[in-house]
Amino acid sequence: MQNEQTKVRNAIARMINGYADGIIEKREFESRVKQARAKLARIEAQMRAADEATVADQQLRLLIVQFEKFSSQVLAKLQTLDFEAKRNVILALVRLVDIDKDTVNVIFRIGGMQMPKSAAC
Repeated sequence: MQNEQTKVRNAIARMINGYADGIIEKREFESRVKQARAKLARIEAQMRAADEATVADQQLRLLIVQFEKFSSQVLAKLQTLDFEAKRNVILALVRLVDIDKDTVNVIFRIGGMQMPKSAAC
């Protein structure tokens, strides 16, 4: 896109020079420059959108890395807890465990999340 932007800017400069030298008449010059400037504005908008998408992608990647670090820290801490502490964590997170003949359904307290039904062990 950078090359396209440069080409359009150069074309506008050539049109200005052509008008100044009397090669292009005013009406034709205004029409062509108007079209070229509109094209330049579209290109610049696309470039800004691409830059914003790149920044958003970088931020998302950083967020994923931070979540992975957090997850590993939580896992490490959970593995060192005694039975009573693990039980308290489960009681804080789980609202209901429904056990049927063929399924186990766990309903969490957080955000109304519900785990999909799975076969009983």
